[in-house]
Amino acid sequence: MARLDMCAVLGASPHGEAVIAIQELALDTLVFSLTGTITHLPNTYTIQIGAHTHLLPDGQLWRYLNHSCAPNCRIDFNTWTLVTTRTIQCNEELTFNYLTTEWAMVAPFVCQCSALHCYGFVAGFKYLPLVQQVLLVPQCSPILRRLWRVHVKLIPPQGHGQ
Repeated sequence: MARLDMCAVLGASPHGEAVIAIQELALDTLVFSLTGTITHLPNTYTIQIGAHTHLLPDGQLWRYLNHSCAPNCRIDFNTWTLVTTRTIQCNEELTFNYLTTEWAMVAPFVCQCSALHCYGFVAGFKYLPLVQQVLLVPQCSPILRRLWRVHVKLIPPQGHGQ
């Protein structure tokens, strides 16, 4: 795995502070590990890792990863590393989809990523329409997949005569 300072740095994007590639990154490049402190108090910068546990970035660069509905990175949940999903050009912002890690966001927001299939409002995986959940769940963290399976069982079936 390449060292963090050889792949990305803190920079700026139209949406504020961002993680920027400082070299071309090939598909499936491991950019950096997501490490930090376990907390039970989620905030804008934590990543959900359990039903009631979150990872606090503790000054790590991943704290500045912005959301995109069409991200160029994903989190490998087996190794908790950020991995590219396509070739990324030098000076390009690195992004991931917050909806793959957050059941219910502490600070929901109107998305401004301009992706063709933008979700519009990002409040957490829980709040997506069922059809969007079904499409996104294979990319989600293990805890989101578990929470979703319970959630889906609680949705009453829609049938004739109801």
